[in-house]
Amino acid sequence: MAQLSGKYTIDSKNASEGTNFATFNDLSDSISALGVSGPVVVDVIVGSGPYNEQVTFKTNGLADSIKPSATNTIKINGNGEKN
Repeated sequence: MAQLSGKYTIDSKNASEGTNFATFNDLSDSISALGVSGPVVVDVIVGSGPYNEQVTFKTNGLADSIKPSATNTIKINGNGEKN
């Protein structure tokens, strides 16, 4: 799988595949393993929560070119879902 870039969703009712992540931890794991190559926008699907997770986004070991930055941002739209 390539670095993340573009639009994604978090929806616990669907598996983590393609552009969907079932959990915030799945998203975090992908970013930690793959990095980002462009801006990332993640929409939490309305009605898919609540999510009860403690999440850490780690970029240790990633090349600087694929770490989140001022240009390659990560934006998460919660859409009113509770944690």
